[in-house]
Amino acid sequence: MRGALGLLVFLLPGIAMADTTQTGKVTRVVVESNYASIWLESQPSNEECAADGRWVIDFTNDKLSREKYSALLAAASSRLTVSLHYVSSEGCGGFGAKRVYYIDTQY
Repeated sequence: MRGALGLLVFLLPGIAMADTTQTGKVTRVVVESNYASIWLESQPSNEECAADGRWVIDFTNDKLSREKYSALLAAASSRLTVSLHYVSSEGCGGFGAKRVYYIDTQY
């Protein structure tokens, strides 16, 4: 138990925290050449990127893009609420949209 706690404390500084989170049900998904664009039913929280309210998963540069896209489609088809998280240090993605850093699906 102590070893696991020590490892967790050691790894915490390397965990990126999301700057912006938007929560809601998926209303639209558009798959384009190298991106999946996503919109949620709730209003965007701020204007960090030019296309506030539009989120993107970059299939070209994101190693976990397929996993993110699969989680998103599963949540959308089940009409589950999701939270999309953005980290400003990652910058804005294609179309001036927020890059999906990670997805939190709520059951």
